[in-house]
Amino acid sequence: MNIIFKPSNVIISWGDTKRELESFISCKLISIKLIQQINDIDVQGYFNDWHDNLLENDYDHPLFDNKEMLCSYSRKSLEDRNHKWSLQMAITYVFREFLDKTRTQSSWSRSLDLSRLKRSFIPNMKQKTIVKQMIQYAVNDCLAVTKLTKLLDLT
Repeated sequence: MNIIFKPSNVIISWGDTKRELESFISCKLISIKLIQQINDIDVQGYFNDWHDNLLENDYDHPLFDNKEMLCSYSRKSLEDRNHKWSLQMAITYVFREFLDKTRTQSSWSRSLDLSRLKRSFIPNMKQKTIVKQMIQYAVNDCLAVTKLTKLLDLT
């Protein structure tokens, strides 16, 4: 953890990294001292500003199926400065892509490496599918933040 969170590294996230990590202090997975030294960029805040600036300049979003929903969500952002865009909605708004979040509430305490499971445990097809979906969810979530970071020119 000390290597990952050393101050010379920049942690890019969607939301407040330090607040998210505080729940792991009681598990002794991370210390408050380590959390305080994290050098992080909250892309969510930058996205809100980018979005609001675009709309002030009459940004016309391309037509697609979810236009009504996105327009409503977009207006909410302008009307309420405390409104926070979800990562899923930001990806839909900018890239017209669906970010599947169905595995958000999965049991993340399990191993995702099926080849390292005990020989006595043979995963069935359903379990293998769930593990593959969890891995894909994690990859897509990280790449979504990366795509927005590039769009906003934060690196």
